[in-house]
Amino acid sequence: MSQTRRLAAIFAADVAGYSRLMGADEEGTLERLKALRCELVDPKIAEHHGRIVKTTGDGMLVEFPSVIDAVRCTVEVEQAMPERNIGVAPDSRIELRIGINLGDVIVEGDDLYGGGVNIAARGAGGVAAAGSSGTARKVWPDLKFADSLIVCGRPCAAGLQRTDLVPRASHDL
Repeated sequence: MSQTRRLAAIFAADVAGYSRLMGADEEGTLERLKALRCELVDPKIAEHHGRIVKTTGDGMLVEFPSVIDAVRCTVEVEQAMPERNIGVAPDSRIELRIGINLGDVIVEGDDLYGGGVNIAARGAGGVAAAGSSGTARKVWPDLKFADSLIVCGRPCAAGLQRTDLVPRASHDL
């Protein structure tokens, strides 16, 4: 199979505490995760022009044509999560961790590989806290031009920043 390289905005997500959630209530956790994807995550990805590359149990890898599209998708998903968890016991809540990177990737068929993917995955699995996102530092210059976002963050390991992404009020534009 032939492989090529290209620049891509990568969004990697997983569920914080997934093994614990599955151990406590496997069927209920799976049903809540499937509903979350069907009702919120997948539609937001499509709305922001993303392509789901693969899913792995609690995780997913998504490619966006623009880092701003990836961040806007992340913001909208993160903002909708508290409402979805109303009435759910804290130890049963599904909370996503999302990593975003803009980097060179190897394309082989429909799959993506390489450092660009690995950095986004580290943001999801190792840097981002439950319910938050880790954004590669090199993404930040592109975000300063995003007219609908205010981005606040602090430095973290692996060249990533833990972020709190908030839509800008219309009067601040």
